[in-house]
Amino acid sequence: MDSVTVIIGIFSVALLVAPIIFFQRKRKAKKRRLLQDFTAKANEQELAIGPHEFWAPYYAIGLDPVKKKLLYTRHVEGVEQQVLVDLLEVSSARVINLSKDSNDGRIIDRIDLAFAYRNTKRPEKMVEFYNKEESLNLNDELRLAEKWMKLVNENIATSAAPASTFEMAK
Repeated sequence: MDSVTVIIGIFSVALLVAPIIFFQRKRKAKKRRLLQDFTAKANEQELAIGPHEFWAPYYAIGLDPVKKKLLYTRHVEGVEQQVLVDLLEVSSARVINLSKDSNDGRIIDRIDLAFAYRNTKRPEKMVEFYNKEESLNLNDELRLAEKWMKLVNENIATSAAPASTFEMAK
C-alpha cells in the first residue's frame, strides 16, 4: 500500500467522523446547559431535586422527594414555562393522551400529565410531555409520562394526608 492511499483513507475517515464528534459535543453542551438552568430554577425555589428527566431539547421535570414538590420547565421558541406543583395539595396524577385514528393507525396529538387537587374547586393543572404542533417526532414521551404519573402517585401516597377538620377540632 502506498502512502497516498493511506493518507486518502485517513482523510476520508476524518471527514466522516468529524461531524459526528461535533454534533455529539454540541448535544452534550446543550444538555449540560439545560441541567444547569434547571438546577438554578430548583435552587431559586429552594428545592433539592432528586429524580429528574430531560427530553426533547426543551422539556425538564424533577421532584424534591422531601418537600414533595415537582418542578417542570418547558422552553420553546424563546418562551419559557415553569410550573411548581405542591404534591401535598394533589390527590392524584393521570396521563392524558389526546389521539385520533387515521388510515395509518393512531396518531398522538398531545400527551399531558394532569394533577387533580384535593380541593376539588381548584382546576386540574397540566404539564405537557408532547405536542404534535411543536415536535413531529414522538419518541418515548408516553412511557415517560406514565413513569412520572407513577412516581407522583407514589409520592402522594407516602405523604401525610392533611388532618380532617373533625380531627383538628378534637
